[in-house]
Amino acid sequence: MANSTSGESVMERFLRVLEVFDARQSSLTVSAIARRAELPLTSASRLVSNMVKHGVLEKLDGGQIRVGMRIWELSYRSSPTLRLREAALPFMNDILALVGHHVNLSVLDNGQVLYIERLSAHKATRSIALVANRLPLHTCSSGYVFLAHMATDEREESIAQALTKPTAQTITDPDELRQRLNEVKRLGYAHTAGIVVPGSTGIAVPIFDAQKKVAAALNVILPSGEERIELTFRALQMAGRAISRFIGQRSSSLTEWVELRQANEGGAG
Repeated sequence: MANSTSGESVMERFLRVLEVFDARQSSLTVSAIARRAELPLTSASRLVSNMVKHGVLEKLDGGQIRVGMRIWELSYRSSPTLRLREAALPFMNDILALVGHHVNLSVLDNGQVLYIERLSAHKATRSIALVANRLPLHTCSSGYVFLAHMATDEREESIAQALTKPTAQTITDPDELRQRLNEVKRLGYAHTAGIVVPGSTGIAVPIFDAQKKVAAALNVILPSGEERIELTFRALQMAGRAISRFIGQRSSSLTEWVELRQANEGGAG
């Protein structure tokens, strides 16, 4: 693959162009792409033109550029999370009906929480857990789940890094964080209040694969003070067990889940 004069490959520049787009900047001019990707304008223009030609990028009527549908098509067709999402969505819908706020599905990727699915109600509380968004492990309930179930050396490596403190409630002290993670492992769920968004609380449970390793985390984001922790945890736990069964783990969770739904529906009146 041809390299630039800086020694950077075409693939590396290709990825740098794609990475300039996010939820806040879904479309950009070529000059903005060049600036954000730190590429010469001529190189960026040539690369963008080729990416548009192959459907990777799309040129809008006003001249701005956005990510093309071809990327979505290819990633959806072969995504390793496809089976997980398909298994989780029915249960996420039930959780949404119960809590009336955000329900998220995430995986651990390169030492971060990567959100792969989200369901939300119209008047749900504030959350920055968006699909395809990432959060540091120590700043969300799903991250606590992943950290709590890591091998000791892997967890210690994560904790040893310089930890950001987005709110006053974010735990960055290693000893205090270890205590919280031990509690998460013991209880079977994580409950974090205001550690990334003030006034919002996260509750998360693990989803296990056939080898009983954590494959994903299922969590809800609720306004602090409205958690109903026991009911919410029970619903998440039953859903997590059912999803685990679908992706390979044997359990009686489907029967438990039906019973929980029936009890909830019976009490709704």
